[in-house]
Amino acid sequence: MRYKDKEPGQIEVLGDRYLLQSRIGSGGMATIYRARDLQMDRDVAVKMLREVYSTDPKFVKRFQREARAASALQHPNIVQVYDYGQTNGNYYIVMELVEGTDLRSYMCSHDVLDVDRAIIIAHDIALGLGAAHRRGIVHRDVKPQNVLIGIDGSIKLTDFGIVSVYKDAHAERLTTSGMTLGTVQYFAPEQAQGEIVGPAADVYALGIVMYEMLTGHTPFDGNSPVVVAMQHIQDQPDPPGQFNPSIPAALEEIILRCLEKMPGARFPDGSQLARALEKLGDAKMGETVSMVHHLKPHRTHWSFASFITTFILLATLLLFGCSAYLAVQLRFIHVPFVTASMTLPSTTAGFIEVPDLRTMSWLKAVATSEKLGFRLVLVGGQPNGVVVDQNPRAHDKAAKDSTIDVKLEILTPKIGLQPQKPT
Repeated sequence: MRYKDKEPGQIEVLGDRYLLQSRIGSGGMATIYRARDLQMDRDVAVKMLREVYSTDPKFVKRFQREARAASALQHPNIVQVYDYGQTNGNYYIVMELVEGTDLRSYMCSHDVLDVDRAIIIAHDIALGLGAAHRRGIVHRDVKPQNVLIGIDGSIKLTDFGIVSVYKDAHAERLTTSGMTLGTVQYFAPEQAQGEIVGPAADVYALGIVMYEMLTGHTPFDGNSPVVVAMQHIQDQPDPPGQFNPSIPAALEEIILRCLEKMPGARFPDGSQLARALEKLGDAKMGETVSMVHHLKPHRTHWSFASFITTFILLATLLLFGCSAYLAVQLRFIHVPFVTASMTLPSTTAGFIEVPDLRTMSWLKAVATSEKLGFRLVLVGGQPNGVVVDQNPRAHDKAAKDSTIDVKLEILTPKIGLQPQKPT
């Protein structure tokens, strides 16, 4: 028996193990379901090849290749594959279920991403790509739709559907025939020309994603895939800083290096790109450390050595205590649904009014909070519900970049029915 795209309300068990519950997504080749692994007693995602492709050897081979490639990869920034197989003509892949959204939906709820947030996302994707590249695997389809953002803040790369093992001399070439506009916008020049690609093609695609996160659009666009492919091959991208002046020069340099036409001019693989992004944070830390070198104590007599050491230790402890106190008051130390009990000095400099998030969906609440400079933390409920409680409360004052704890619930409208009187 073949499983067709199941309708809501149907109950089906795949392979005598995976109870299909609801459809959560679909792509050109497959449909993705939320399911319950009856043996491991856990929620999973099941990606099932569409029936129309199940009898096509080319599509079946590609689907099986994705399963084999992804199952060989275990990394915090790659969606883990638990199982794959075929039952009664139904080809499926069982994967880790990531509660949250994809980067495309996340970007749609933000005009332009904050620079620090964009760096974190790009860095985590680069780490995942680096793990694949070390195994000789090229993703070849890096785009926002294939990046998942969990409600716990995790960033994971998924969908190795057109993956290639670039060390294989018979690796499949991908031509412009059959390309979609949404895919070709992230193609490297060599990929657009149908050549066999290496890790540098994934680096190029991630450069496009970074460009889009920080400017709100891709560097190349057109009314057909062929037009966009030719732009990748021939045209130079406008520097992203022209559209977003807040982009640091060092970050712009990294993005433009990713978008070099020649693969050898880019970062060679995901790991090298990740290290370049890490250096942005290291540079900021270095500036902070250099400011405290002059604070070393000057000891003029050996007999005072122990006294000076003791004094420095006490001063350090006092400074630590004051810092901890301020961190709790300003909510830099996060304790879910616990409000600081002491009173701050009367100054309100740097404090912002907390928005009222109640009745908002998760995505809307995230967008509203981040727009004002807050970070949202889900401490209860499911992301498909609405906010029913928050801390700090609406209209309270809180420090910028502090967290707001929220609880979500699925609200079911109650409809009262009046009993009919007997006639």
